[in-house]
Amino acid sequence: MQRINLAWYAKIGPNLQPLMIGGLETIELALRSIPAAWPFLTYLGDPKTPLSLDASRPVIWEIMRLGSEFLQAQEDQRAEILEKNRAAIHNLTAKLSILLEQDLSHQAVYHVLPKRAYSTYKLIDDASSLFSKEVVSELSDIELLDIRDAGKCAAFELPTAAAFHFFRAIDALLQRYTILVNGETSKSKNWGQYIIDLEKGGVAPKITSVLRQLKDLHRNPIIHPETRLTVEECFSLFGLAESATNLIVHDMVARRPR
Repeated sequence: MQRINLAWYAKIGPNLQPLMIGGLETIELALRSIPAAWPFLTYLGDPKTPLSLDASRPVIWEIMRLGSEFLQAQEDQRAEILEKNRAAIHNLTAKLSILLEQDLSHQAVYHVLPKRAYSTYKLIDDASSLFSKEVVSELSDIELLDIRDAGKCAAFELPTAAAFHFFRAIDALLQRYTILVNGETSKSKNWGQYIIDLEKGGVAPKITSVLRQLKDLHRNPIIHPETRLTVEECFSLFGLAESATNLIVHDMVARRPR
């Protein structure tokens, strides 16, 4: 997955247009127009770029060959080469304009719609940034990985998958939490047993009640294949799961020997 800079793509047309109209009439103009178009031609012509431009690339390579011939020529030969290549560059660039429109219309490019007040960038790049730095520093690598995957799934409107990842993160956190509270892990690794053991260890009801609500109303039902979350339900769950994570981490820090 790669983020696309739309502003850069918006500059392609204005920088290629002089090769079709007016930008090659004199050596001075050509020395401005061809180098200005070069970064765009280079990127679009590179097969390693994520764009599929099968029809456009042969034309791009030929424009670059003709342009390179002019740019690399001796100064006293440029006028002759420009005169020889001008019409070909004009025609090829006009052809490229049509081919690019066709090629670009088939690219797998999607617009990720905003979700509530959540930053789309944060959801995709690192959903753990939704937590404070203090909380993030207390989470394990596997917990952070699942939180980040939950954010990606939520951004791309895979709400049930997002919930699974968030529950996986809390599940891993609960295992560490019960060990800290009771000195050992629960005999049965399920949320019901975790909650019972945490209550026996004196964990505050404000924490266990949130965990029980998550378990009964969200985690347990979502295991069944007929249950599917909507995007709105997913983000409501995010808020509750985020609250539970914060409460657990803060209590873990408070219980840790200083």
